[in-house]
Amino acid sequence: GVAPPPTLAPKQPYPLSFFRSQPVLMSAPTELKKDLIPEEVLEHTEWSVVLAAHHKEWGPVALKCVRRAHFRDSSLDFEALAATLKMTPCTPNSVITCVHQVELTAQFLYIVQERFDCSLRDLALGSGYAPTQAAVSRIRAVWNDQVMRQALQQLCEALSTLHHSQMVHGAIVPSNVLLRLPDVGSLEIVLAPCGLPTRCTQRAHVSHWNFAPEQLGCPPELPLPATEGTDVFAMGCVLYNVVTHGQHPFVGPDDSWHCYRDRVMASDLSFMYSQVRSQDPVLIDFLRSMLLAGEPRVLSSVAHPYFWTAEQYVTFYRWVVAPERWERGLPQRMDSMESRAQLFPDHDVDRYPFGEETDWREELGAGQNWGRAAAQTLSEILKTSQFCRSLMPGANPSDLVQFVLEVHTRAGAEAMLLLVGMFPYLTITILQALDQG
Repeated sequence: GVAPPPTLAPKQPYPLSFFRSQPVLMSAPTELKKDLIPEEVLEHTEWSVVLAAHHKEWGPVALKCVRRAHFRDSSLDFEALAATLKMTPCTPNSVITCVHQVELTAQFLYIVQERFDCSLRDLALGSGYAPTQAAVSRIRAVWNDQVMRQALQQLCEALSTLHHSQMVHGAIVPSNVLLRLPDVGSLEIVLAPCGLPTRCTQRAHVSHWNFAPEQLGCPPELPLPATEGTDVFAMGCVLYNVVTHGQHPFVGPDDSWHCYRDRVMASDLSFMYSQVRSQDPVLIDFLRSMLLAGEPRVLSSVAHPYFWTAEQYVTFYRWVVAPERWERGLPQRMDSMESRAQLFPDHDVDRYPFGEETDWREELGAGQNWGRAAAQTLSEILKTSQFCRSLMPGANPSDLVQFVLEVHTRAGAEAMLLLVGMFPYLTITILQALDQG
């Protein structure tokens, strides 16, 4: 016989929350309700309700209901917002949450979208709803450095996809970053639909203070002007949240709105550095590039060395030691006595001569004083090198050299030494040879 239809009763253990959300469902358009079976509440706030549901055609979905009355004091155009949501790119396995259906009534904006397990805010703070908290526990169990790197890259690619479609998100905060851990496969992390309202208010949770400097002068009652640049800044704050398990790059949980505003307006990243001092210097520079770029473009963030694969490192090495450079006698000069003398100016060569076969990287690690001297020397060479100012089509090694210098300037000599150790051919003689050739 034919199986009975799914019951409309919610799953336990949160029936009261579900019934508290019934008025939202009662006023939903018939066109939206006819193929939708509500299952359980995922979130219930003063301005929205999110329910897990099953759609006859699309399968598991999330129904987000935004209360228009919550924004009655603003000039938010809900008709334009609904139109924007309908334009959100929707493709299978996309980096942007797929929006299946959008309906607007006098009281609510209804969004039927792809369902995910939890948000980034849930991952950091936990959730009071049992289904969401169970998902949080599963994701925390598989979280590691590799998963984190993939998550950061997926978020940058999501924002790049959005901007490539000539759309601006405007509300990039931890609660709008969604995660899902399938039974088979790796963690998926995407951006929620673009165009959701955000206002510059001191009353918001500190994790939602992702306002760029150009937004801080806006009246609190008005929606914020959003651009690609403000999106990149907000994404930088969110990515920092991922790296630090819920921290903010500019303020702590007990800091005031005025403290946040002053640090952002002054581009003061001292608080950020104090929180991630033990992190990979390449990662630190990546975060800094998102938060301080004068004209930020997320494409440049996606191409940052932090995301390079082993194959990309090999490609860079091969560029440096290309045959035409080998013909100039570069390999014979790489570990020359002259090179070592320049890298280690304080080293007493007469008393402690360099071994003929000693690798210069081993010498860097032999003592902190040598390391600092080498870093300073290499830093000065990088400042004056034509290589830094050159533009090499396709490979862009000049960006990498400039990046090494920035790490030294921002994170110190020891951080730069760690980075130089990742690029063993970035020696003084190579830079000089490239300048001469």
